[in-house]
Amino acid sequence: MSIAKRFARVIRTLLAPLTRPAVRAMPYAQFTFAALGRIAKASGNVRPAHIHHAQRLMFDLGFGADDRRRAIVWFEAGKKPEFDFAPLALDCRNTVGDRDVLNEMALESLCVIAWAEGPPNADCRRELERLARLLGIDTQELTAAETRVADYQRRQLPIGLRRAYQLLGVDHWVDDDQLKLAYRRLMSRHHPDKLGAAADARDAQHARENSVAIRDAYDLIRASRNAV
Repeated sequence: MSIAKRFARVIRTLLAPLTRPAVRAMPYAQFTFAALGRIAKASGNVRPAHIHHAQRLMFDLGFGADDRRRAIVWFEAGKKPEFDFAPLALDCRNTVGDRDVLNEMALESLCVIAWAEGPPNADCRRELERLARLLGIDTQELTAAETRVADYQRRQLPIGLRRAYQLLGVDHWVDDDQLKLAYRRLMSRHHPDKLGAAADARDAQHARENSVAIRDAYDLIRASRNAV
């Protein structure tokens, strides 16, 4: 089950109409969508991947038209520098029962949007750490959540792509320049022309096979990126 779906399952249950848990969960829903906006903005610009995550969360929560409008308002409000998260965070921290689960799900949802296009930049990381502290989440918990998110994203790659990145020795979020650098380093190391005069036919064949595998891996990754 995806991180967004796990978070949605808890929130959706607690937001059932006319229940006391609904009152408890509302601050978390508002805090989360506002925080998604803040983190997306801190990434530099709100990008399609950020919007997609917020929309996916609304869908998983089963939000109707009115709920979606409220979530969008929260998202937009959170982007503004003057938005004060402290009162909402206090309401979240005063939640009785289900708080640990809600904290975990909210944190992972924030990590998903922070890591939407790779490791967060300095501004995004500061916001992520600040928002986590407001919920009473320590650095160890945040690091664990980020690790889960990065591992989850890696597992979503097709097996061929995962192996291609592993072969080149880079993570899937590296930019094109880092990818090219890793490719060139490996090709330089394994190219048959690098073999000395004393190399036998077996060594030459092994070098050719390695070079072909490295080139195929690079081409596969480039093709997948160009298709996006």
